[in-house]
Amino acid sequence: MGSGYPEAGTPQGGVISPLLSNLYLHEVLDTWFEQIIKPRLRGKAFLIRFADDFVMGFERQDGERVSFDFVGFTHHWDVSRKGRNFVRRITRRERFTRALQNVRDYCRKTMAAPVQEQWKGLCVRMRGHYGFYGITGNARALSRYRYMVGRIWWHSLNRRSGHKAKGWEWFNRKVLPRYPLPPARVVHSVYA
Repeated sequence: MGSGYPEAGTPQGGVISPLLSNLYLHEVLDTWFEQIIKPRLRGKAFLIRFADDFVMGFERQDGERVSFDFVGFTHHWDVSRKGRNFVRRITRRERFTRALQNVRDYCRKTMAAPVQEQWKGLCVRMRGHYGFYGITGNARALSRYRYMVGRIWWHSLNRRSGHKAKGWEWFNRKVLPRYPLPPARVVHSVYA
C-alpha cells in the first residue's frame, strides 16, 4: 500500500498499456464493429482507432451533416464529383494556425542566419507537415500552407537589418527559383 502504484490493471502511461489496449480493443471494439454493427446499418460506416482513442463515422444521420475534430483533422461528410458520399479530412484550423506560428518563430530565431540555412530548416518543417497532413482530400490546405510559409519567409527576409524592403514579385523571381520550397503533396492515399 502507499507506493502510489495501482494494484490491478496497467499503470496510466506505462509501456505495456498501449500494447494491451490494442490487443483488447481489437477483439472488443474492432471485431464487434465489423461483425455486429456494420451489417445492421443502412449506409456506410467506419471506425478509426489510435491506441485507445476512437471515432466512429456513419453515413446516414437523417440528413444531418456533422463534422468533428480528431487527431489533427476536421472530418466531415462530403459528396464527390460523381455524387458519392465520402469522409473528407482537412487540417484542423487550430493546427494550421499553430503550424504557421511555428514557422514564424523559426524565421524570427534564424533571421540573421544565411538564406540557405533558413531554407533548409523551412524545407524540413514543410516535409514534416506534409508527412502528417498530406492525406487525400486535404490538398487545398497543403497548398495554402505552402503559400503562407512563402509569405512568412518573405516578410522575414524583408525584416533583416540593412536590407531595403523588396516586393513579393522579387521574392518569387529571385529567391524561390534558387531556394524552391517543397511542393504541397498528398503522401497518404485513403484509397490505397
